[in-house]
Amino acid sequence: MSKTRDNHIVPKSYLASWAGFNREDTIRCRDLKSYDPSKVIRRHAKAICYEPYYYPQRIEDLLQREIETPASQLWPALDKTDIKLSDRKVIARFIAYQSVRSAESIDKLHTLSIFGSGRDNLIIPFKLLEDMDPRIALGRMRNGLDQVAETLAQRNWTVLDFGGNWCIETSDSPVCFGHNDQKLVDGFLPEELVIFPLTPNRVLQVDQSRPFGYSRKTVLPGMSKSINDLVRHWARRFIIMPPR
Repeated sequence: MSKTRDNHIVPKSYLASWAGFNREDTIRCRDLKSYDPSKVIRRHAKAICYEPYYYPQRIEDLLQREIETPASQLWPALDKTDIKLSDRKVIARFIAYQSVRSAESIDKLHTLSIFGSGRDNLIIPFKLLEDMDPRIALGRMRNGLDQVAETLAQRNWTVLDFGGNWCIETSDSPVCFGHNDQKLVDGFLPEELVIFPLTPNRVLQVDQSRPFGYSRKTVLPGMSKSINDLVRHWARRFIIMPPR
């Protein structure tokens, strides 16, 4: 098996929604590490949010087979349909695994690990698995993240629907955390809300303080500002702009 050269921190299948109807499949984004971070540029989804040889090959294979492929079948329909119960676990696993795809995710790690991991399971950024026994480390990692995903799937889910307004940004670190009053706080304290942009016009809000439930709310474009502020707060390098 050939070794994957470019490991995408955020899957291309997820970013594709932000290409809109662009035939060239490019997305509008801002590079926070460029000389002009406010400048909007166009890049292909495969040209951003990746690191060469970042993961061990066994991690890349796991992510593609068990996380990216099932989720990629959901993204195209999420701006049109409700989330079925059978799909909740798929999305919850994507969120849990996405949160530890980069070594810089340690702040999210503290937040998510509270909700599902047992003491005997290991939840650390995937990059750090290289120096461990692969069978033991990967097995414990999967157990821990799957427990996190199971817990997230049992919380209260609300999809915020912006209708035909493509106004939601995402980033190379798309899993965001906040409070019900939408004020940002520093530190590693657990947050009440998981905010995850599903598409440029739909956002998933998981309220971890409330029991199982699902609803969809049609909201006005003005609410996108507070969500995009959260996205920018958690971004590492790239902010992905909504298509025009």
